Formats: sequence, structure tokens, C-alpha cells
Amino acid sequence: MSTITITGLYGSGANEIGMKVAQSLQYYYVDRQILSEAAQQLGSTLEEVTEITERPINISEKLTGFFRNMLERSAMSGSAVDPYFGGGMDMLLVREYRDFSNSESGDGKDARLLNILSNVINRVADSGNSVIIGRGANMLLSGRSDSFHIGLIASYEDRVKRIMDREKIDIAADAEKYISENDVARASFFQRFFGVDPTDPKQYHMVLNCSALGESNVVQQICDLSKISIKPN
Repeated sequence: MSTITITGLYGSGANEIGMKVAQSLQYYYVDRQILSEAAQQLGSTLEEVTEITERPINISEKLTGFFRNMLERSAMSGSAVDPYFGGGMDMLLVREYRDFSNSESGDGKDARLLNILSNVINRVADSGNSVIIGRGANMLLSGRSDSFHIGLIASYEDRVKRIMDREKIDIAADAEKYISENDVARASFFQRFFGVDPTDPKQYHMVLNCSALGESNVVQQICDLSKISIKPN
């Protein structure tokens, strides 16, 4: 049982590669969309929850149950703040890095949010074999011997092309602006919450160049890594 985290430069293909790795290994796949889906499912009725328990559940449903338990515990303790989707938690779980607001920061608040994010990511890892994209998962799971941390890079030209294709952007300059904003925000996120540079190769077991290797080779390299034992950082 292991967890693979994939963290990459914006437009390097982390989501696409992560999904293919998860499919190949038959692992859970978790990205910010999955976390968002889990959040939306918090509004499920009792009947829907009962129906869910009568069939194999997916990772977003497992996370929904975790969120629900935490909300109930918060209510029992008299907390007035939604610990996940109030007070900035949605920022950590489901927003893109470029949507983060530094004005929402604060030492005490950051520590609380980071603790909750750590609980969520570790809960995913505890659930079994999974591929987690971004969210600082490589830092949050760095002490676990059952986790493998992959960094992805790609040429600037390939990143621009991927973003233009994925986001349906017609003008290269617009995609470049999109990438620049996300690169700055990603660096700010890692510095703010972990005090590290996300491009530092020491944060990963392996850094792969998607432009040089090609997507299929990158996927195979990651799948092969999952079969060996890794010492915790």
C-alpha cells in the first residue's frame, strides 16, 4: 500500500499524468476537483448517505465522510467556524494557487489551516493506494515510508501549449500570463505554509522532465517507482 504525490510546474501535465498512473496501478486519484466534489457531497441527504454505504465507495465519498465527522466534532465543541470551508479552508483544498489571497494569511490562522489540510491529506494516504496531485502533499507526507514524491518539469513551450489546449486559450500571451500567475502563487504557497521552494529537487524522490521523456515514459517511471521501498525523508 502506498501513496504517490505528484507536484509539477503549471502546465507540466501533473493532472493528466497522475490520472494515467492511477489508472495503470488501479489507485485512487485525488486532485482539487475531487476534493471539491467531496465538499459538495456534504449536502447529501440521509437517504443518499445510506445508499452510498450499500456499495463500494470512492475516494471523494471517503473524504466526504471525513469532512462530515470533523464538522460534527466542531459543532459539538461549540466552534462557530466551519473548519473546512469557512475561514479559508476552501482556499487550501480546492482553489488554484493563483486564486490564493495573501491577505487571508496570519500565523495562527495559517497553522490551523495547515493542520486541517494535513489531516485531510493523511486521511487520503490512510485510505489506501492513491495518487495525490499538488496541495503540498509531498511536504505533508514527507515523513511516511509509504509515500513516494514525484516532481515534474517541462519546457516553457510545452507548458504554454498544454495550457492553451486545456484552458481553450487562443492567444499564447494569455496562456503565458496564466502560467506566470500560477508559478508565482505556487512558490508563495509553498513558502508560506512550508518554508520551502517547490522547485528544489530535494523535496522529491524523483524529478522527471516530461518534455524530454514524453508522457508515456514518465507514467511508466512513476509506476515502476511505486514497486520499490522508500525510506521516509
